[in-house]
Amino acid sequence: MADSAHRIALPNRLGIANVTAFKEVLTGCFEQSGPIHVEADAVERIDAAGLQLMFAFVTAAHERGQPVEWKAPSEVVLKTATMLGLAEALGLGG
Repeated sequence: MADSAHRIALPNRLGIANVTAFKEVLTGCFEQSGPIHVEADAVERIDAAGLQLMFAFVTAAHERGQPVEWKAPSEVVLKTATMLGLAEALGLGG
């Protein structure tokens, strides 16, 4: 059932300016069950607000029994998440 995974691509910039709009995209993932694949390879900039949104999303997905898998997160995502102490909580390692 690998085909049942919901794929979500993060924008190249995820921050305070667009977290509200992107939250709507993320919550759409909860309309169906199954794993969620987050494609974060194109992210060039992400701030604390963007990572807080992703943390809330990952937490909510796990509460619903939906595993979240990151697909090739960019170096920016990895470094920023590590710097803010969120890498492990987001499932990025660390």
